[in-house]
Formats: sequence, C-alpha cells, structure tokens
Amino acid sequence: MGGKRGNRKQKDFYGDLDGRLRKIENPPVPEKPKGPTPEEQKAYENGLNLVKAANYKGAADAFTAFLKAYPQSTLAPSAQYWIGNSLFALRDYKGAISAQQVVVDTWPDDPKAPDAMLNIASAQTDLKEVRGARA
Repeated sequence: MGGKRGNRKQKDFYGDLDGRLRKIENPPVPEKPKGPTPEEQKAYENGLNLVKAANYKGAADAFTAFLKAYPQSTLAPSAQYWIGNSLFALRDYKGAISAQQVVVDTWPDDPKAPDAMLNIASAQTDLKEVRGARA
C-alpha cells in the first residue's frame, strides 16, 4: 500500500529538509557596504579642503549639503564629525556638542566616535561644564 507514493513523500520530505539545513549551514553573507561613489568622494573632499583652508563656515555648509545628498554614504559619520569640528573651530560649542552627539548616537562603533566624544568634552570644558566634560 502506497509503495511508490510513500517513497515519493519521503523523498520530498528529505529533499525539503536537506534544503533547509543547507541554508542554516551556509547562511547568506550580508553585503559589505559599498565604498563611496566618485561623486560622493568629490563632495566629501570639497568639505575637507575647506577645513584644511580654515574656512570652517564653508566646511560646515559643505558637509551639511553632503549629508543631505548622501545620507547613507559610508562617509556620513566622518562628514558629521567634520560638521562638529568646524562648529567647534567657529566657537559654536553648543552646536559642536549637538553635531558630535549625532556621531556618537548614530555611529557608536565608527572610528570617529571616540574623536567626537573628545570634541564634546573639549566644547563642554570651554563652556565651563566641567562635570559633563569629565563624564
């Protein structure tokens, strides 16, 4: 009774089970974030050149525009950091703290996060917020 039919069900069952086990054993590898496009790189370097030229207002504006144009860029954490750094150089310490806090909150594992925290502490020190700076 059900000889061929039973064997077919069993084969289907084991075939399905085998397929599911392969997915577990070989999970799909998530794609690494792609690097910046040439346009992104050029826009980022434009802002960086303004920082190097000590045009901090221009740099903050350039990096703000960069983030609006490329919010998912791999360069976004660095662009946000440079906004904070530029605001600090302009002695807009509260703006610098806010900008750097975005780096710390949004990209805590990014290499710029520790630098952003240091910039926050420096801004707090200049604002005479010693307790916050120590924290």
